Amino acid sequence: MPRPFSGTERGLDPQSSHALRRFGIILLFMLAWSVAARPQDPLQALLVMTSAAIAMECLFGVLRRERFNGDVLNHWDSACAFLAVNCLLRGVM
Repeated sequence: MPRPFSGTERGLDPQSSHALRRFGIILLFMLAWSVAARPQDPLQALLVMTSAAIAMECLFGVLRRERFNGDVLNHWDSACAFLAVNCLLRGVM
């Protein structure tokens, strides 16, 4: 029976795996919330939520004194990923 992959089997350290998992969970939550909050225009709600997520991830990166270009994925990388999602949404709208 195949066993599920862990982060270390994909070449990621545990902290990077946690950062990717955290980003995915937050993004899924925001997608569900935006559809529930504004079913007629979920992209606008998602745009606002990704903007808030960028600010929060930057704040967490500053408060935890994480390196911007560190060896492991951290809050700064999540902020950059949310920025990419935000830019993609702006391009779609």
